[in-house]
Amino acid sequence: MAVDTIYAVGLRDVQVYPITDLSTPTYGSGVDMPAAATMEVSGTFSEVIAEGDDVIVTQHALPNGAEWTLEASTGLSLPVLEVLLGGTASDSGSTPNEVSYWDFTGDNEVPWFGFIGKAIDSETGGDTHCQVFKAKVTSGPGGAFAYNSFKPINWSGRALGGPYTGSPIFRVLNHETATDIPASWPDADPYTSS
Repeated sequence: MAVDTIYAVGLRDVQVYPITDLSTPTYGSGVDMPAAATMEVSGTFSEVIAEGDDVIVTQHALPNGAEWTLEASTGLSLPVLEVLLGGTASDSGSTPNEVSYWDFTGDNEVPWFGFIGKAIDSETGGDTHCQVFKAKVTSGPGGAFAYNSFKPINWSGRALGGPYTGSPIFRVLNHETATDIPASWPDADPYTSS
């Protein structure tokens, strides 16, 4: 049975995966983004327009990537920062004075990573996943400490296709049966519940 339409509601989960080798590509294990609140992925296009006789005669558009945003309602995760912005989290001290920290420096090389988000289907018990294959942060982590509210954390960036002609930029998967986001990056084939 084809699953043509899913009535997606909410954002149940987001996992981010470091890309450890761009040539293959090879991904590390997924890291959960705590308190995932929003995920948006929008395709971008190169466009050429031919004009003449005071009108647009024709146009051509070719997909060239995607722009994306992720937001957590709270919960600044150091492992997520490592995946999205590079660097290494560290620990110092001992209980009850332990400190975990991550430094953002000019030496950080902002890495490539993949991510997958999941929304449940309001009608059938299935779900929709959006899988972004090669993303890089261009802004974030943003958010403000504010009176009487949790600190939201947001990032935005750009996604490109993989190293091969025809490599997907992102994929939408409609599952007839709700499926967990895999702990390891799925291979090139669409994945299902196990």
